[in-house]
Amino acid sequence: NRNKHVAAMWQATLVAGLYPNIAYRKRGNVNFTTISKQKIKIQTGSVNAIPGTGNFDLRKECRIPEDALEIICFGEITQGERGCAATQTTYIVSPLPLLILCGTRLTVEQYPNSETTMMDKPIKPELRGMCVMTLDGWLSFRCPPIVARGIVNIRKRVASGFPKILVDPSLGFGLLDKAERAAVLSLDDIFRNTYDALLKSGGK
Repeated sequence: NRNKHVAAMWQATLVAGLYPNIAYRKRGNVNFTTISKQKIKIQTGSVNAIPGTGNFDLRKECRIPEDALEIICFGEITQGERGCAATQTTYIVSPLPLLILCGTRLTVEQYPNSETTMMDKPIKPELRGMCVMTLDGWLSFRCPPIVARGIVNIRKRVASGFPKILVDPSLGFGLLDKAERAAVLSLDDIFRNTYDALLKSGGK
């Protein structure tokens, strides 16, 4: 209840509970893509279908910066005359709940350090030395190596700590070791600070 007014924690809870009901799109796309590579739109009757302003008008063409992802979670997919649509959608501001709480496999790879990518496109100097984190083989995010290491460590400690809490919730964090307890307690600040920063920057 201490986080009942904290939007970042509500979003983290929704993401963890609804995964893999997640979809994303990139700049220039109208449709979102699910984990099964299905193309979906926002259901016409959804509150997110109401015309908006800025970067978060989810019925129109995606206008976020290049190389970024616009992510939603959803309740279910319905089939209509004009294709498939997601219902009960929520725009996800930060990908951190996905990377820390969701999926069965998180891989980390070094971003190519060569002059060009496999598609012969020049690599921007600021991207060299970065890591690519991929969740369950489909959602990928770039970040500095130190951030990737931090996410991997917190993910491991949270994954080992949560089952201990569920053994007997009345004990609170009593069964957690020091590292697990620190990781679980840090989630509030991690999710809140990242959410607030990304919301202010327009998702950049």
